[in-house]
Amino acid sequence: MKATQKKSLRVQEVRELLRSKSRTIEEICERLKVSYNKASHRAILRDLEDLRAQGNSINADNKRPQTYSLTREAPPILRPDEALAAHVALRLLFHHSSNPPQSYKNALEKILLTMPPEMQKIAQLSLPNNQGSDEKYFYFEKIARCWTERRVISFDYLAFSTTSQQPRKNELEIYFVEVSRSNFEIYVIGRRINHPPFEIRTFMLSLMKSITPLDRHYEIPLDFDPRAFLSDAWGVIGNRESMLVRLRFDASVRRWLENRRFPGVIHHQTDENGHYILTIQIGVNNKGEPQELMPFIRGWGAKVEVLEPLFLRQRWLEDAREVVRSYE
Repeated sequence: MKATQKKSLRVQEVRELLRSKSRTIEEICERLKVSYNKASHRAILRDLEDLRAQGNSINADNKRPQTYSLTREAPPILRPDEALAAHVALRLLFHHSSNPPQSYKNALEKILLTMPPEMQKIAQLSLPNNQGSDEKYFYFEKIARCWTERRVISFDYLAFSTTSQQPRKNELEIYFVEVSRSNFEIYVIGRRINHPPFEIRTFMLSLMKSITPLDRHYEIPLDFDPRAFLSDAWGVIGNRESMLVRLRFDASVRRWLENRRFPGVIHHQTDENGHYILTIQIGVNNKGEPQELMPFIRGWGAKVEVLEPLFLRQRWLEDAREVVRSYE
């Protein structure tokens, strides 16, 4: 990590320490795990000046040793629509787990503080009881910290699609963290660097085991654009290889589909019989299959027909026949 980036992170850590209580410089060094000496004392003083330059009100008393504090400002009041938008977005993440990461709960509590008083009381009742996080979120905070610090991570990974029974060791530079729109799982996106192909890959957080921060740092390429990477992703698989899929829906569901926005749709039309046809460009997995689109197709049953590509049409037909055989 560059020295300027380390300093910026340290300045923000000092700010957070002073937000919670008044502290001496020695106490600040202790919380930062920095040896207290003349050099570190001067460094923290410079950090305090940087915070003042950023518009923070830093107070110092006349005691010895001198104690510093951050004047607490009233939290920003969001407009009712902004507060509701933030609240609803985070509430949505709660629904994919009975016990989400503690970080979700902390963030929701902070959002409540920005709401108008008349909204806070009812929103407070929506907070879940603190029963601990699901095991699959064990590494959530570690991922957040390593992404912020640009630290390479090492982890074991056994994908659902692999035939092996042994997890594979990976080393990853984290570029982005995304929640899949299809299954609400958290995914870590980054460049795998310990074995080829050295490309950007996507890993499900709940399958990442033994995550260990390494003493190596990296920079996210300036040309990495998460919107472009996920542009043809139905969930989170995107920007590697993609294919065109054409689906023809029964006329009875056309109005429902016309009022929805789906990712990757490059063309839509209604034919002479009232059927609704979607042409979708979608990312594929390492087997060349549009894995994330299949649940959507299967969910429509007899109301949808796969027109292209041929191999996907055959797979969809085989799935339908398998359902019939199971009931016979």
